[in-house]
Amino acid sequence: MSALVVTSINVEGYTKTKAEVIASHCSGNDIICMQETHLGLKSNRPTLPGMKLVAEIRHPKYGSAVFVNPLLDVRDIHTNSSDTNIETVTVCLPEISITSLYKPPASPFVWPDIPTKCRKKHAVVIGDFNSHHTRWGYDNTNRDGELVESWMENTNMELELIHDAKLPKSFNSCRWRKGYNPDLCFISKRLAHLSCKEDCLRLHPRGCRKEYIAGLTEESLQLLESYETEFGNDPFSDTTSELGDALTESLGRERRKAWQDLIENINMTQNSKKAWSTIRKLNGDKITPPSVSDITPNQVGSQLVANGRRAETRRAKGEHHSTVIPGNQQNMSILTKPFTLEEFEAGLNTMKLGKAAGPDDILTEMITHLGPVAKQWSLNMYNTCLLTQRIPSIWRKAIITALLKPGKDPNLSKSYRPISLLCTTYKLFETAPQPIIPSDRR
Repeated sequence: MSALVVTSINVEGYTKTKAEVIASHCSGNDIICMQETHLGLKSNRPTLPGMKLVAEIRHPKYGSAVFVNPLLDVRDIHTNSSDTNIETVTVCLPEISITSLYKPPASPFVWPDIPTKCRKKHAVVIGDFNSHHTRWGYDNTNRDGELVESWMENTNMELELIHDAKLPKSFNSCRWRKGYNPDLCFISKRLAHLSCKEDCLRLHPRGCRKEYIAGLTEESLQLLESYETEFGNDPFSDTTSELGDALTESLGRERRKAWQDLIENINMTQNSKKAWSTIRKLNGDKITPPSVSDITPNQVGSQLVANGRRAETRRAKGEHHSTVIPGNQQNMSILTKPFTLEEFEAGLNTMKLGKAAGPDDILTEMITHLGPVAKQWSLNMYNTCLLTQRIPSIWRKAIITALLKPGKDPNLSKSYRPISLLCTTYKLFETAPQPIIPSDRR
């Protein structure tokens, strides 16, 4: 039986960048409990790569969210938010329950009642308690610390505090220049001897240093320590000057390397969304919140239909054009011969990632991760379409999305531009022939 890995983190405001960092450090975790997500009712739902969101409590100043491994067998979920803004999210597995708790600093600690269905044989309570007690590393004990200790000793859950005084503090305050342990972990006494607590703060050196120095590496860190020592002895000595020049050169070299890597990784072909996001950050562009419009999708659709009717009327006045589809010929041209697997791969490499799916709900990333058997099946389907001159009916459908034109009134249906989302498999079918068509025949 493998160990159950549970992580608790106070994110102090959820962002996608923080989610990517958390996912990279917690790739093997089973449950991740987040506190202080700061997501209101109008905010987008939080996501975490590789994990599944099972419950969240929305609040513009507080907020909690719990993510689990998609393979976990989650039986029940319970959320609770008291009048004093104490938030708990309980996730029940077959033999154990995990509760994420957040208590604001100004709120008195009160343990909320958990339904009977969520009371398992074993329990884990983890989160940000914001309570001071000498038992978990504080210099003094306040009222909330006494309440938490009393709850731990008298609760029928039979919990035990998991605390290692040798671990670094879980929170470093830049204002008070001191470390604290507001994050606590309680576990059933039956499992206390099997549990292991680790602090992940070592993975984030910016949280340990009072000031962030860009480009600081292990080599330059030694130079910095030597420079500070020599500067304290004699700021004007030759040794201090030489160490300062070496430190400046080392930091500048690392910063140039980081800048070059950033510019080289801006790829408009593979991920234009990420590239434009990086460019906007470099330019310092302010992101304005989207405005809420009273226009309904039916009004935009009616406008599109009206535009299409006028176009049909104009075309009716012109000449009629007929198209003859030639039958199968024995001598296949370069435009009708079957696609090869190399051409399939070449067309797939030209497609952009991170694009929205069409009516088939298939993303480009799904096709890129297909195995050799599935790719050969897809290639056979495309060749069948080319040979029979017939395509699936879903390829003829599209999802129409209305985008507001720049500088236009959002309350007018004419101010929106339609975007057509086609099936990804159909776009690949259109892309595949391009690499084999000579440039002079396109």
